[in-house]
Amino acid sequence: MDRRGFLIVTGTPLTDAAIVWSGLIGATAGKVYPRIGTAVVTGLQARLSHLSHLDDVLGSGRLRDLAAAELRLITGLLTDTIYTADTEQRLYSLAAQASRLCGWLCYDSGLHAAAQRYYLTALRASTTAGDVLTGANTLAFQAIQIYTVGNPHDAVSLMRTARATVQRRSTPKTLAILHAREARALSKLNDHQRCYRALNTAFESLTAACDHEPEWCYWINDTEIHMLAGSCALDLGDPRRALDHFTTAQTAFDTGSFPGGAAIYLARAAEAHLALGDLDAAAGLGTQALRCHATIDSARGDQTLTSLRTKLAHHGKTLAVREFLDHAPPPTPVS
Repeated sequence: MDRRGFLIVTGTPLTDAAIVWSGLIGATAGKVYPRIGTAVVTGLQARLSHLSHLDDVLGSGRLRDLAAAELRLITGLLTDTIYTADTEQRLYSLAAQASRLCGWLCYDSGLHAAAQRYYLTALRASTTAGDVLTGANTLAFQAIQIYTVGNPHDAVSLMRTARATVQRRSTPKTLAILHAREARALSKLNDHQRCYRALNTAFESLTAACDHEPEWCYWINDTEIHMLAGSCALDLGDPRRALDHFTTAQTAFDTGSFPGGAAIYLARAAEAHLALGDLDAAAGLGTQALRCHATIDSARGDQTLTSLRTKLAHHGKTLAVREFLDHAPPPTPVS
């Protein structure tokens, strides 16, 4: 059995130590390992899926510790049990998915260094598993962090590397999100032409039929791409185009199942209305965003709504704006 090690981190604010899962066989010679089979792996996959869906309605702050514990459980099974080669491959794939989720939850909480370490773990585990789609998905999430708090040029390169790696093994939804993330990075670079070309390709990718999409692709659809397209147009200084995309998305978006995402995109739609001078519409959507965010523990969501509050605060004489400001979170003091 090949117990190849990969980097694993706690990702907690107090700890940045790394444990390399290697060289353990000699130290534990003679130990009797329990055997696990497909039922255990199937159960772990269901738990990871449930955690991902919980993030949609609760936010990262409430789930980081749970996801980290899930990752520790999976890596513990890799080192302390015996299994078939097929089960081993599935366990490494699950470790990659769990670490990717941990990375996203840390990023959403503003813990950027921990997020990067988890993404590195996910890439190493996906490589060991031979799971190129999970690896590409990890790069897509890593690109969000890079074009938000790093260099958007690097995010563009990352997405092109991901597409070149998956090549013919990709699926329509995987390709769509890789092109859409490249478009977001290009919008940060003010590259209108290449951004809109990448978005068109993302929409086109979703038209292809496929019956074997990974389970973690559940949230990738036309509505999500429209939301990303709206954010791109907003960054490119085209609020009318942004509003067209946001309005299209809003008609199909299930705010009950995805309140965290709804809060972000409603706030961005409010910014588009504000840029077009419609204060009532901006305040109305801002109030809807606040309602969606009420159950969400997310530093990213907090920052988005605080930013909208700051922009609308200059128009406090308007009744709708005053009502929004009365309920919106105040700006976070600078320490």
